[in-house]
Amino acid sequence: VQSVDITRLDWRQRTRRLESAAREAAAIRGAPQALPDSLQARRSNDLDTSGYQYLTGFDHFEYQSPVDTASPFNDGNQTESLAAIAENRFTIDYFLSQLDNSLLGAYYYSNEMPPSVMQYDLISPYVSVSISDLFRNFNVEAGLRVNTALNSSDILFKASDLRHRLDKQLSIIRRSLPQDALTEGFFRRNQSTTADLKFLYPFTERSRITLSFMLRHERIITKATSPQTLPQPSIEEFYAGIRTRYVLDNTRSEGLNRMRGLRFKAYGDYLHFFGGAPLLNLGFDLRHYQPVHRQITLATRLTGAASPGGSQVAYYLGAMENWIRNQNQFESGLALLGNERYRFQTYAANLRGFYRNIRAGNHFLLANVELRVPIVSYLYQKPVRAEFWRNLMLTGFVDGGTAWTGSSPWSRDNPFNTRIINGGNYVVTVTSQRNPFVLGSGFGLRLRIM
Repeated sequence: VQSVDITRLDWRQRTRRLESAAREAAAIRGAPQALPDSLQARRSNDLDTSGYQYLTGFDHFEYQSPVDTASPFNDGNQTESLAAIAENRFTIDYFLSQLDNSLLGAYYYSNEMPPSVMQYDLISPYVSVSISDLFRNFNVEAGLRVNTALNSSDILFKASDLRHRLDKQLSIIRRSLPQDALTEGFFRRNQSTTADLKFLYPFTERSRITLSFMLRHERIITKATSPQTLPQPSIEEFYAGIRTRYVLDNTRSEGLNRMRGLRFKAYGDYLHFFGGAPLLNLGFDLRHYQPVHRQITLATRLTGAASPGGSQVAYYLGAMENWIRNQNQFESGLALLGNERYRFQTYAANLRGFYRNIRAGNHFLLANVELRVPIVSYLYQKPVRAEFWRNLMLTGFVDGGTAWTGSSPWSRDNPFNTRIINGGNYVVTVTSQRNPFVLGSGFGLRLRIM
């Protein structure tokens, strides 16, 4: 038997040595393998958890181990497992309340309404809440936006099932928008309800493909404000569609408006109208963020879309998304796209330095180049704790693009080649060949106030 000087060992090693020696001695005598009282007392003093409560932030439950239903000893009193309890318990992810003028997702507006419906007030309250289970397998989100005049609203409901690799998502958007008086003195309201069932399949952590099935009900109501408007019928449309998206996101965020890497999205929409020609819309969006020197980033973007077929989407090029100034400002003198083949309308932005409708058509191509310089972070060369100064960014930009109808931007039949001059007592229509491309440049600031 090898002797060991236990005085040179720490108390844990000494305890294990004495336990082992006690078991060997008990085995030799044929007695049960019990530890001496002194060792039992010493071991019980290592960690005493009685009377302690752990602060986890969750409610306390007396969890029990799940019972095997296939076991012959199971008497039918099944105990719910920890996983089942966690999956059925929901908690609030976030509660959001903000004031802005952004839209709830990409949206096509009915071309029966004027382009003024494609905007919100300068500040519109928006409230949303999101809840999920403990494992983030299920998520439910609800949101509400009401403008300051209380005459338009957006209601959003979204439910997601993320248990498996193939994600499922159901979203419903109810949108109600008013229209100002037309020249005939009519007041109308556009009510739209869209239900969208999406299936999202990720190829990798950076790319995925989405297939969605959509139903939409469009209703335009003429308000009975006079005997002439009372007999006006409502316009109703039903249509179904299939949408597909491929997304590649290989970017890394290094702060607000500071990205590195490549993003790409290609999409296609097919909509079938009950009582009309189908609509096909194809587009792409490519963005690249290239570091120039330390925190300075060169951001580039190329995007475009085409809407061929019997029913089309009218794209109005110009201005910016979430424009602070009057969003109803359109390029004066240029006709709007009111042809019957245009079923929907939407904006194509950003083209800074121009009003909306500087170019219009069922095709558009747009390029943006922007140099972003975080002034304080770049010059100070130390961590900036104040969020305002850390996110203060000087930008220089160049925007260029075009929108057209038909097969070529240089076609003489494009609407931007025709200018209407209204002199009060006379109206003159001038048709001349113009450059289809427009270019704007300038500089600005990006910042977060609150």
